[in-house]
Amino acid sequence: MSGVEPTLLRKPSRQLLCVVFADLAGYSALTSLDEDGTHGKWMRLSTEVIEPEAENHNGSIIRTLGDGVLLTFF
Repeated sequence: MSGVEPTLLRKPSRQLLCVVFADLAGYSALTSLDEDGTHGKWMRLSTEVIEPEAENHNGSIIRTLGDGVLLTFF
């Protein structure tokens, strides 16, 4: 061989990953009382707390789904 290890013989690399899905309890009930206010509070919570804390802990927001958020941490 030319010194290049064939792909099938390479040892697979592994990495530990934590996947988190968080959902706000009672969000539907709160939006029925004050949709705009509840949505605004959720957006502030997301941008002021969840996003920075995820970043501080090597995390990424993969997707937001209404009142839920899917994150990964390495």
